[in-house]
This record gives sequence, structure tokens and C-alpha cells, in this order.
Amino acid sequence: MTAAQVDSSPSVEQTKAAIRVLNEQYIEAARTRDASWFRDHMAEDVIVILGGGQRLVRDEFVAMVEAGQRTFRSLTLRNATVRVYGAAAQGDAD
Repeated sequence: MTAAQVDSSPSVEQTKAAIRVLNEQYIEAARTRDASWFRDHMAEDVIVILGGGQRLVRDEFVAMVEAGQRTFRSLTLRNATVRVYGAAAQGDAD
């Protein structure tokens, strides 16, 4: 890896900021039932865990959003934590 490649990598704080923006967009997409946002941004192998503990794979979650089958009691982002581990990052929130 060259010095230029190292210098072009985002900093930990830039990575955390980008993930926080994505979290906010996720909440807004859920609020507005924007299934296309989820199709464009979610990994194929994602598992979404709903507040009641139900686990959905990506296609099940997108179908639920499209059908408007779920009314959310709350769509606020709380207790968000972002951890960066080299080239990988983990974000979680309530």
C-alpha cells in the first residue's frame, strides 16, 4: 500500500459520521416507507431484528416496508454506538 492510498482512507471520525448519517436515513426511510432506500443500502445477508424480537432477512423486511404492514410505535434513534475496526465498522442502536 502506498502512502497516497493510506492518506485517502477516511479517518475513524469520518467513518463514524458517515454511519450516523446512514442510521438517520434508515429511520427516515422506515418512517416514509421508502422500500427503495432499503433495497439500495442494505446488504443481501442483513438480518433485521424488530423491537419485539422478530428476525427478518432483507427481502422480508423490504416486503414489510412496501406493504405498510408495520406501524412503528417509535422511530427515534437512541443509544447509537459506532465502532471502527480497521476497514470494518459496526453500528448499533435502539
